[in-house]
Amino acid sequence: MDQIINKEGQVNIAGLDNLLTSNLTHNIAITFMIFVILFTVSIVLKGYSMWYSARNNQKWWFISLLTVNTLGILEIIYLIFYKDKKVSEDTKVDNHTIEIK
Repeated sequence: MDQIINKEGQVNIAGLDNLLTSNLTHNIAITFMIFVILFTVSIVLKGYSMWYSARNNQKWWFISLLTVNTLGILEIIYLIFYKDKKVSEDTKVDNHTIEIK
């Protein structure tokens, strides 16, 4: 690679351009890798938390986990605090009929 500053103290534009281009390419590659890792972790957490919410009959959690994208923050909150809480039989409204007299 050409020197950026020559012996007289003048800036060599070609050397500076090569340095900036290589740093930009390196930064784009690192940013892309971080994006891929965050995307993969987010998808895994979303699937795992939605599976637990559906299994525990937590309809509102399932809908919010499906529609809100927070890069895994909402999913982590659900998995830590609400995963083991099941909907009780008293709060289910599946096949109840109301008689009107």
